[in-house]
Amino acid sequence: MKTLMLLYLLLSLGACGQQVDSVKTWQSKFRNIQFQYTTPWTLVPALDIKTQTLVGVIDMKDGKSYIIRCFDDLPKEKLSDKDYLSSIKKTMLEPNPKNKLLSEDSVFFHNQISFRQVFLMYTIRWGLLKQINYLIRNGKDAITLQILYPTNEIDALTEVTPDILMQFDKQVKLNGF
Repeated sequence: MKTLMLLYLLLSLGACGQQVDSVKTWQSKFRNIQFQYTTPWTLVPALDIKTQTLVGVIDMKDGKSYIIRCFDDLPKEKLSDKDYLSSIKKTMLEPNPKNKLLSEDSVFFHNQISFRQVFLMYTIRWGLLKQINYLIRNGKDAITLQILYPTNEIDALTEVTPDILMQFDKQVKLNGF
């Protein structure tokens, strides 16, 4: 009987040691933003205050990430879309002279027109990453979505965003935008 109880205890403890890949949910306290995530994603430290939300997930193995930033916007009369996009470009290109802007355009994203900028970003930890920035502004609120993934210079111009990032994007809820 003791042997059976010991065997049961060992099997129970062994089962507890196995990790089940549970789905986690993140939701803003101040905005209608929420998403679910699971492996391989790790939640980045989030900032969620009245004036700004900054949150996202990263795959620590290769730097793939999806970052959301929502913040109080300035009226477009004070800061035009063109000037705003120029400031983003400067922020992305100045830290490393190897960083490059590949394209700028407007696209339909999350059910609305958004500005898109595509960069090649050279990083120490993960090497070359393709970064796609989406910007949506309405003069009151602004949101940026930043998608990064590993690439090489030859494929960066033609490759499509990895499916794992597109699947994550499909379940991101940006209600009110």
